[in-house]
Amino acid sequence: MKRKRIVSLGIVVFISCINLMTSALDTIHRPTTKIFRHFNTVHSECHAKILPIQDAIIFLLNLKPITLAGPDGHSLAITSVAISNDVVITGSTDCTAKVWNIDTGELLRTLAGPDRHTEGVTSVGVVGNVVVTGSTDCTAKIWDITTGVVLHTLIGHTSVISSLAINGDMVVTGSYDGTVKIWHIPTGELLTTIRHNTLVNAVAMNDDSVVTGAWDSIGQIWDIRTGRLLKLLAGLEGHASAIAAVALQNNILITGSYDRTAKIWHTDTGAYICTLAGYQRHGDAITSVAIDGDDVVTGSRDGSAKIWDSATGEFLFSFAGPDGHRHVVSAVAIGHNTVVTGSWDRTAKIWSLSFDLEGISGDNPLVWIIKEATKGQLAFIQHAYEATIAGQKIIITFAEQGANIEKNESHEQADAKVYGSFPAAVQEYLCTRLNISIK
Repeated sequence: MKRKRIVSLGIVVFISCINLMTSALDTIHRPTTKIFRHFNTVHSECHAKILPIQDAIIFLLNLKPITLAGPDGHSLAITSVAISNDVVITGSTDCTAKVWNIDTGELLRTLAGPDRHTEGVTSVGVVGNVVVTGSTDCTAKIWDITTGVVLHTLIGHTSVISSLAINGDMVVTGSYDGTVKIWHIPTGELLTTIRHNTLVNAVAMNDDSVVTGAWDSIGQIWDIRTGRLLKLLAGLEGHASAIAAVALQNNILITGSYDRTAKIWHTDTGAYICTLAGYQRHGDAITSVAIDGDDVVTGSRDGSAKIWDSATGEFLFSFAGPDGHRHVVSAVAIGHNTVVTGSWDRTAKIWSLSFDLEGISGDNPLVWIIKEATKGQLAFIQHAYEATIAGQKIIITFAEQGANIEKNESHEQADAKVYGSFPAAVQEYLCTRLNISIK
């Protein structure tokens, strides 16, 4: 239950914070956040101004995800997610995988039946009309997405299949048995086996290479045709703990680790590029990573997913807050201008990255905020946002007409001054999205 209480933080403090942050940005010439590359109509000169309150802006956009749950949802933790242009695939420890409509969240099919996995599903992938699932029952299965029929069962591992990845008509599986296997999807034929030196947590694949992540904290790059080890990703720039997840796009590799960081590498040279951490780093182990174009997504045991710029390592924003997950984010996927997250809370969420801000300041309150709001007004919005996500309430107390409150005005009256400076349409907009109460 949300608690109602008066938040007694001076607006002056927030104005000072905004001034300091803006000054710092100007001093070091930090590039403006690229979150707004997803916004079609926000001009570049507005970016730096609203950078300090970007989480509040995202919250005001009311970007509520589609939640995949309910009677048709999974009955146990979700372990894996995958995405295509029209469907989302989820895998769960309840031994099933499910196919969902990406636009509506409607359940289309549950992959179960007589040939179902006998233990939990650990990993999923999708290509065309085919879904591949890996399981703790040591098998992988290839399913027809339209009929739910198992086309092939891939038998060969002697322990848990921890991860899989698809590239064209091939799928690679990694296992706690210390091997990596490459299979032909149309026939189910085993093509190659790679002998790893420890338990394999994660795999990824492109046309030339297979990448593995393991408990020894070292990423390894293998030749896809010969199975020969090509490169080790370690050294001073390497991870300090086990690698839990890997993702590959062309020659760019992302590794995620129990050390709470993700790192970007160049697979052709094995060169370290950057670390996704800093003051916005995750508060617990990273469980999953994904990459699409300029965007990298990380999921964590801290219950959040974050999106980063792959070229610079710059943090963009978090998928969290009141509409986020209530437990470990165990899986992430990105593509088709959409992020999908899966969690131990038994839900998956579909987050759109289509942030269209249409209109002009006079008829769109959010456009007015971005283009017209003063530093003091932005500080008030951040103040109200922080109260809202904490389950608190901002009380606005207007002084009696003609009263002199300049010297000893209350915090509520100071807030009221700033709130009253917004146009009426913006006031109404803020009240519908933030916990603001007018006395």
